[in-house]
Amino acid sequence: MKVAVIFDNQIRSETTGFYCRRALSRLVDVEQLLPEELNRIPAGLFDLFVLIDDGLDYQLPDELRPRAAWAIDTHMSLERCISRFGNADWVFAAQKLGAQQMQRALGRDVHWLPLGCDPQLHHPVPGALPEYDIGFVGHEIGNRRMEMLKILSEHFPNHWFGQAFHWAMAERTGQFKVAFNCSVSGDLNMRVFEALACGTALVTDASETSGLSEIFELGEHLICYS
Repeated sequence: MKVAVIFDNQIRSETTGFYCRRALSRLVDVEQLLPEELNRIPAGLFDLFVLIDDGLDYQLPDELRPRAAWAIDTHMSLERCISRFGNADWVFAAQKLGAQQMQRALGRDVHWLPLGCDPQLHHPVPGALPEYDIGFVGHEIGNRRMEMLKILSEHFPNHWFGQAFHWAMAERTGQFKVAFNCSVSGDLNMRVFEALACGTALVTDASETSGLSEIFELGEHLICYS
């Protein structure tokens, strides 16, 4: 089976499509297509086209089918996700609430497909010892997240907050005694899966609509704050 995975990784190298391509390459013959290449791809060249949400809004030629689409940021812009991904043959959404909302709006099946991590990248580093009491790897955005990080930095001088991608992100996360997560808007983000896969204790915010408690045992696999 020959599968085309469509996403842009020139603006953000850490986009979710990077992990999707790696995972699919272990199952099928896969090739990444960039947005500017789509108008040059003849129909029928691939058995399946998979559109991964990369935050951009380019249009796909309608003949590139059959098509599956994975909406990631329904918690940021639901209407955009409905418009951008709603006409795919199979529609998935990374956020549970977003899948439910898209299904109601489109009047068709939208499947909840949570985010995850890459076990070939995200795993405990043998012999590594934690260097920081607490750490956060990600974008320092949003008033709530920024406020929380400020409070933590004051209470835990031995901290590390910043950005790191792919292998570097996994290595950095393994250096924390505790990994901290603060969602943007009640979403279930990759940081949850990545930190746990790296063998690091995770403290994260809880959302009744995120599906977190359906995947993990709260208080056993991770600790939630409110």
